[in-house]
Amino acid sequence: MARWTSQLAGAHSKLETSNEKLQALCQEAYKLCRTVTQAKLVKEKAVVNVKAKILQQRSVHHLMSKGIFTEDTCDVVCLLFKAGCS
Repeated sequence: MARWTSQLAGAHSKLETSNEKLQALCQEAYKLCRTVTQAKLVKEKAVVNVKAKILQQRSVHHLMSKGIFTEDTCDVVCLLFKAGCS
């Protein structure tokens, strides 16, 4: 009977350590899932911001650079002048 009692106590201690390890691993898995989700959101937001910045830069034509008309601006002005625009 004493032998069975000691084996039962040993089994209970193994069960407790297994449960503690299981809880620790579940918490770690939960944290990793949250981290992955957060990383996806950050990446998506960064992509949206970059796309918006690119669209904004495309829609704006800078006529001057450092106080001098750019070559593209001069080409557009010459083309408009040749087309008869005032």
